[in-house]
Amino acid sequence: LPESMLPLELPEVEDYSPRTFDPEDADTQPETPLSRNADWVNVTLDLGDGAGPRKYRRETNTMPNWAGSCWYELRYLDPNNDR
Repeated sequence: LPESMLPLELPEVEDYSPRTFDPEDADTQPETPLSRNADWVNVTLDLGDGAGPRKYRRETNTMPNWAGSCWYELRYLDPNNDR
């Protein structure tokens, strides 16, 4: 995004709870809370590059896959801490 369009404001999300999918369906994709807001995900923007308004799909999977696991080993450094 051009600097003139920043900061990008996230939409209000009413429900952050995970969606339940059929465990037998190998094609099931995870659904992020942001992806439930179709009006925010699918947008038409004029980025000011001379190409005019174009359709875009915003990225909704913003949690890096290492975010939870990178702290995992720290638990072994303090095994007596109950918090």
